[in-house]
Amino acid sequence: MKKIVIGVFGVALVTSWVGNLWYYHAQELEKPLFLRHYYEIRASSLERISFYYLSNKDMNQKPAQIMLPDNTLLNVMHVEQRAERGRLQLNEAIATVVKTTGNSQTASITANQMTVFYNHGLIDTVPIGTILVHPLSDQRNDYPLQMQGSGGSSDGSGYSASLAARDLTLVSFQSSFPERISDALEIEVEGRNASTPGLFPITLAKDERFEMRYQFRLPPSDARRYDAYNLMIAYKEAGTDSFAAAQFVNIQPQLYEEDLARYVRLRKEESQ
Repeated sequence: MKKIVIGVFGVALVTSWVGNLWYYHAQELEKPLFLRHYYEIRASSLERISFYYLSNKDMNQKPAQIMLPDNTLLNVMHVEQRAERGRLQLNEAIATVVKTTGNSQTASITANQMTVFYNHGLIDTVPIGTILVHPLSDQRNDYPLQMQGSGGSSDGSGYSASLAARDLTLVSFQSSFPERISDALEIEVEGRNASTPGLFPITLAKDERFEMRYQFRLPPSDARRYDAYNLMIAYKEAGTDSFAAAQFVNIQPQLYEEDLARYVRLRKEESQ
């Protein structure tokens, strides 16, 4: 009887050891793993921009600089830990653009990958999702629809309120990455869904108030929750190709401690 008990205990011990070993290696990363980012931003946003990545606790590599495909260089100011479980850590790298004399952005930039320079000499080109950078003004007075206030909540909802600086007619609106998140982003203009047929054109008199509300929501099982978003919602004015106004919505990745191992598994499965 004693031999049977010892045998059962030994099998359980080995099974536990094998399980722990599998779990340990399942969380192993050869190098930092950057999340997917879907950013549509103005050039001034590069003065402070966040990129998120996973690493193992015992990794020494930290990003020091990041270069976009057009050779725009960013210095990583510091890295903050956002979540931790087992061997895995979620980190936020906060970067700022390196400004050069006489070099200002005149055309939009599209990036699907970027080059990361790490503190210990590693240089790696990583897929990043999609980043669109526009040479748009960040001065409120440069737009005929001038924002007066805005706000957002951790539940993915938010609003903006603007005043018309002059008489104008809005003929359409657009939002970022509709092919990816059109089912997740709901926009209301003047209390009605922005996609309602016949809503546009909207005519505003000088000093008339204009309100927009949004709700970004994905199911708990949807892996798109793990991506980082910075979205642009813009309105076109009649008779011009310029934006009458542009609002930017920041949605941080909903990647928590209990999600880290699943995310690594999903990314490894995609690369096979």
